[in-house]
Amino acid sequence: MERQKDVARSGEILMELLADDEDCKEWVDNRIKQLYSSISDEDIRSGNIFLRESKAFDVTFKSSQELRERVDIMKNKIDKNCPLSKDIVNNVSNKLGIYLNYSSNAIEGSALSLQETKLVLLSNEPIKAIPGNIIDAIGHQHAYQELLKIVTKPRNNFTIEDILNMHKYVMLNRPDIGGKFREGFVRIKRRKVLTAHPLEIPTLMDQLIKWIQSTNDHPLDMIVNFHARFVRIHPFEDGNGRMVRLLCCLFSMQSGYGVLSFDVKRKNEYFESIKNWEDNNNLNSFGEFVFKEVERILSIYEKSILFRGAYMVE
Repeated sequence: MERQKDVARSGEILMELLADDEDCKEWVDNRIKQLYSSISDEDIRSGNIFLRESKAFDVTFKSSQELRERVDIMKNKIDKNCPLSKDIVNNVSNKLGIYLNYSSNAIEGSALSLQETKLVLLSNEPIKAIPGNIIDAIGHQHAYQELLKIVTKPRNNFTIEDILNMHKYVMLNRPDIGGKFREGFVRIKRRKVLTAHPLEIPTLMDQLIKWIQSTNDHPLDMIVNFHARFVRIHPFEDGNGRMVRLLCCLFSMQSGYGVLSFDVKRKNEYFESIKNWEDNNNLNSFGEFVFKEVERILSIYEKSILFRGAYMVE
């Protein structure tokens, strides 16, 4: 009887979600018509319509002194042990890179476990898994290797080509859309949020790159603000979530905060903090989420120094 009740309730929840998603789809479709139906392509390409509507570049996160001090105290402890041995750095970076692979794909729905992800990436042992999940893990690993090639590149030399090149590997499953900005509209399920018009994307991404190259934000504030702006633009047909997490990882490594890996165990908190930004134009909860993630990563580096790189990342 209890099982029947659970099944019935699950069906009710599914119907509620479908109805909610249909309502959001209708809202997005109507908003697109209102904003763009009578505007020339040239005016759309300027990006001004999206910027006015979304306020994507207006809302910014500035961390409190308490948040900055908390992570910087941890970072300074690690920096005192620098330069770390190459073996420790490589060991920790490789482990965290695999965890980022597992976690980021799992956030998007991959069924691979951490152990299965390790087997896919580190051995030739066949595993029983959804082929698409395996390809996603392999593609993500290639993208991470591309990230490592540019991690020492000055931020003011960062380019759109760097992003497109990584996306090509993230979308190993979909070579038809990999490494290309989308040509159609996309929407975020069950969210009344407008993403950029396809014609606006090149201009908006160019503005985002220029901001990355010139911003004086604290490095972690910059990561929070970048994540929000990238997700709101949603430049790709697919792979936006995995790409934004890889790029945040890149900026974290460039600033000396390690391999930011977005723990799938905190998936609900991650999505709730993004939802709060979308609903309230407030990045505080997402900013706190990112700072906590950085603290988690720095604690792994601390323990790895203590155990000479033997600390397990789980």
